[in-house]
Amino acid sequence: MLLGFTDPSTHKVWRYPYEAGALKMQENKTVRVEPHLMGGDGTGNPNASEPVAYGWDNWKRPTSHERLKKSYPILKDAFSEHLQSPPKAPAVASTAAKP
Repeated sequence: MLLGFTDPSTHKVWRYPYEAGALKMQENKTVRVEPHLMGGDGTGNPNASEPVAYGWDNWKRPTSHERLKKSYPILKDAFSEHLQSPPKAPAVASTAAKP
């Protein structure tokens, strides 16, 4: 949202509202990154590096998967000291969520 994307899956961004006269969307295929380094020439003036464009393919549904955190055994042991039976690990799905 900080980059102005309303729907990154289809590359939709907000147009500048004062220029567009309203909140309108437009397609933007890439994000351009242009780093500026301070003090590189000894004068404190920023030195611009070559811009880099980052692009991605459209998607319909993001892939996701569940996993146990690395700290699960620690929490399991801590809870088992205070409970009669330790919590059970949730079933981990091996495929992405079905539509």
